[in-house]
Amino acid sequence: MNNPEFKDKDLASVLNSGVKIYTNMDKDVQSTLQDRINNGSYYKNDDQQVGSSIVDSENGSLVAISGGRDYKDVVDRNQATDAHPTGSSLKPFLAYGPAIENMNWATNHAIQDEESYQVDGVTFRNYDTESHGEVKLYDALRQSFNIPALKAWESTKENAGNDAPKKFAEKVGLEYEADLGPSEVLGGSASEFSPTQLASAFAAIANGGEYNNAHSIKKVVKEDGETIEFDHSSNKAMKDSTAYMLAEVLKGTFEPYGSAYGHKVDGVNMGAKTGTGTYGAQTYQQYNLPDDAAKDVWINGFTPKYSMSVWMGFSEVKQGGTNSFVGHEEQEYPQFLFEDVMSDIAPRDGEDSLNLIQLMAASQTTYQLTVIRMTIRQIKILKAKVAVVAVMMMTHHQVIVQAVAQTVVALQTTLVQAIMQLRQIEVVPLLNKINKVNKQLLTKQH
Repeated sequence: MNNPEFKDKDLASVLNSGVKIYTNMDKDVQSTLQDRINNGSYYKNDDQQVGSSIVDSENGSLVAISGGRDYKDVVDRNQATDAHPTGSSLKPFLAYGPAIENMNWATNHAIQDEESYQVDGVTFRNYDTESHGEVKLYDALRQSFNIPALKAWESTKENAGNDAPKKFAEKVGLEYEADLGPSEVLGGSASEFSPTQLASAFAAIANGGEYNNAHSIKKVVKEDGETIEFDHSSNKAMKDSTAYMLAEVLKGTFEPYGSAYGHKVDGVNMGAKTGTGTYGAQTYQQYNLPDDAAKDVWINGFTPKYSMSVWMGFSEVKQGGTNSFVGHEEQEYPQFLFEDVMSDIAPRDGEDSLNLIQLMAASQTTYQLTVIRMTIRQIKILKAKVAVVAVMMMTHHQVIVQAVAQTVVALQTTLVQAIMQLRQIEVVPLLNKINKVNKQLLTKQH
C-alpha cells in the first residue's frame, strides 16, 4: 500500500487489523470487463493470455482491471500489471508527440516514407514491406507506418535534443533507464510496459495533456476511525495543443485504412493506437512461423470518460510453434474486446457533456457546482482549440484553418453561457485571445 502511514508494514497484518479500504473501482465496469474477458470469443486457443486496465480519463482512477481469463488473485500472474513488449503502441509518445510538442509539427506535416531505412546500421521496414511515398503525419500514425515514425524520432532528437523523446515519454509515466534506440521507438527492446501504465499514458491525451498516475485506493479507515487519504502523482505532460492534435489523429485509427478500422463504437468520441510485437528472427526460422505471426497484440484506446488498454499474447513458444502466435486476422482480437467493453460502458456523445437546460431543474447548489466543472472543462477545450488554430495557420492549410475556426466559434456560445454563472479570472485573457485569433482568421479568409 503506497502510503507513508503503512510504510514497511506487512500487508497481511494491515488487512487483518480491521481496516476498511475504499477503492476507485466501478463495480459495473469491473463486472463488464471481467465477464467479457472470461466469456468472449477473443482467443485463438487456451494458451493465449490477456490483461486489461481501465482508468478514468480525467483523474486517473483505476476503475477496472483484469489480470486474465478467470483470474484468481495471488494464484495467477496479473497480466494487467505485468510488463509486455508494446509494439507500435508507443509511437505517439516516442515519435509524433515529441515532434508536435517541440517542433510544432502539424497533422498534415509531410514525411517521406521508404521501402527500407537504415538507422545505426540496422535496416527497418514497414509492416507491409512497402513504401507509401510522401505521407502526412495523420496517415503515418493512424496507419502505423514504421519509417515515418523513425524519421520523426530522429528529427526531434536533432532539433530538440537527444533526450527530448525520452523526456516526453517520462512525463506520461513511461520511463527508460538507458538511451532510446530505433528498436524502442517501434516497440522492441526496452519498450515493455503494462496495460495499466499504457491506460494512464493514453488518458493524458484524452485529458488535455494532464497525466495522472493510475491509483486504485481512495482512502483507508483504521479500526479506531482514523481516515488515511491516498493521493496520487499528476503533472502536465504536454501542451494542450499537442494532446488535442494527437487525439484528432488517433481518432483516425478507426477510419478507413486505420489500424483499428471497423471497431469504433457508434456515438462515442474515441481514439486509439494499436500495437503488434513479434518474435526474434531466430524463432521464426526455428519454428518456420509465417511472416505475419505476432506474439503480442495491443489496443490502447480512450474516450472523454475512460482510457482502456488491452494486451494479448503468449508467454512461450510451444513445440512446433502452432499455438504460440496469432496471424493477421487474429491480431484484431484485442480490438473486438475493446469495442465490446466500450459499447457497454462509454457514455455516448452528449452524455459526457453537461446540458444547461437539464441543469436548471437541479438544485441551485448542485447546479452551481456543475457549472464550475463545465466551465473548467470548456476552458481547457478552448485553450487547446486556440493553440491548434495558431499551429494550423502556420501551415497555410486553408481548409483545416476554417474547420478549426468554426469549431472554436461554436464553443464560444457554450462558454459564454457558463461565464454568466461563474466569473473565472482566467476567462478574460482567454476571450481576448479568442477574439484576436478570430480576427486573424477572418483576415486570412479574405
